[in-house]
Amino acid sequence: MVTLNSTLNTQQAAAAIGVSAITLKRWLLNGKVADVSRDRNGWRVFNNQDVERIRTYAEGDATPSARASKSNKKFTVASFFSGIGGFDLGFEEHGFQIHYQCEINKFCQHILKKHWKGITLDTNITEVTNDRIPNSDVWIGGFPCQDVSLASMGTRKGLKGARTGLFYEFTRLLGEARPGVIVLENVPGLLSSHQGKDFEIVIKTLAELGYSVGWRTLNSQYFGVPQSRQRVYIVGCYRDREGPARILFEPERSEGHIKKNGPNGEKPVSPLKRVLRNLGGESPVVQSIAYCLYACSARHTGTDWSRTYVSYPSKGAVRRLTAKECEGIMAFPKDWTVPTSNEFGADVESLRYHALGNAVTPPVAAWIGARVRAYLADKSARASVTSNTESLSLAAGG
Repeated sequence: MVTLNSTLNTQQAAAAIGVSAITLKRWLLNGKVADVSRDRNGWRVFNNQDVERIRTYAEGDATPSARASKSNKKFTVASFFSGIGGFDLGFEEHGFQIHYQCEINKFCQHILKKHWKGITLDTNITEVTNDRIPNSDVWIGGFPCQDVSLASMGTRKGLKGARTGLFYEFTRLLGEARPGVIVLENVPGLLSSHQGKDFEIVIKTLAELGYSVGWRTLNSQYFGVPQSRQRVYIVGCYRDREGPARILFEPERSEGHIKKNGPNGEKPVSPLKRVLRNLGGESPVVQSIAYCLYACSARHTGTDWSRTYVSYPSKGAVRRLTAKECEGIMAFPKDWTVPTSNEFGADVESLRYHALGNAVTPPVAAWIGARVRAYLADKSARASVTSNTESLSLAAGG
């Protein structure tokens, strides 16, 4: 219960409204609901009127995504290369039930067990057999990107590499199970690896298994995530050539920002150059949109992510982002990657950085999950109508 004149932070407000903090932030950043005031440190504060206003929006949201998430039907998901569960978290937001995970990294296994208790968790996909995997409506996974990433040092091995080549282990299992929908994620470097031949192999392999395939590059910053993070998402629908396009692409474009981007408008400023906080005060200054977070340790490596600093102009000092701040930049809930024991010792911060840099951002996964759910619900409804029609025809004929 929110009392008059009380103020709440984002986590508290989300709980009072009945949505996740990630969803609430996305609504605010996308302008679906008017933003709220901030305190002197720049943090959002919600009063009673704000909570009631946003709750009214949440209860009256009639978008296809909302309708799909409120459906009673439970669709199931098997998750591969699960990492710390970014894909899983996004799909869960729209009512999917995660009932299988596969992840080899021990720290990531610990985080998965923290958030998904009692779910089958296999550790090595090369040893997994299909009898271990429950029948599932959807298979999801971000197969390893190290051998195709442009951030890799030296020659990219592509699908011949030991890590990215695990794609073939995924398709080995896929060939027997044939779930209705698969969703894969990887870095944009997959498109150019070996002059595009590796990506051609991915598409042809899935097609040979009976999947119609579509792909799209999505940037997390357009889904309410404070980070420029481009990733390729591949969707396959079993024996349905229209499915991938229905899931990945909208039928209409948005209106855009004509006033700012038009020939007579303001000169556009890169969001990577915009900053938050008062430049003349004691508070730290940060970019409004961070550079892409990579899977590296807490040390400076010279890669793209290390250009995102927290600076203190009045003190003439800068520092790197903390693991906790990286959780926010990746749009994970607070303390998502904090382990429940001390088994990882002094390495825990580097392990958190690495796991977050490899993760799928939950808001993008949630957007895809909503569209997959709408697709599956529509397909299920059509099948039900067809079945009822055939039953009536048989009855009439008898």
